[in-house]
Amino acid sequence: MTCLSAVTVPLLCCLREMSTTWAWNHGLWAGEATALYNVAVHPDLAYNLGQAQQLFDVHRAYAGSTTVDSRTWNASGSLTGNLGEVVKDGSVYSIRLDDRGNGATTAAPSPTDPPEIPISAYTPIASPDTIFND
Repeated sequence: MTCLSAVTVPLLCCLREMSTTWAWNHGLWAGEATALYNVAVHPDLAYNLGQAQQLFDVHRAYAGSTTVDSRTWNASGSLTGNLGEVVKDGSVYSIRLDDRGNGATTAAPSPTDPPEIPISAYTPIASPDTIFND
């Protein structure tokens, strides 16, 4: 099981009270650890660990959508609010899950506002050795 170094005391209390047992095969980002608590205690969401993971999967893919309960969450960039905080604007919910402003939102996806994909998400087409060692 992954150790959550960014976990706060309220999150640990929340995890003890949840009925779902969940283990991650990768570390949680700081925004995900905070969001895990916030989506669980939010009165409109009350998501369990599996439902939170669906949001994290959309965020980590930097594309796509998932439906949790009756809400469709889409990958999004340029989100505001504190890291991991659930922001509600009318009927739209958003959660910023990384420092670049990427996360998940229930707003319709916008083709003019794609998530910022970090350089680590790209797969190199060739190594520098194969390009320069001809």
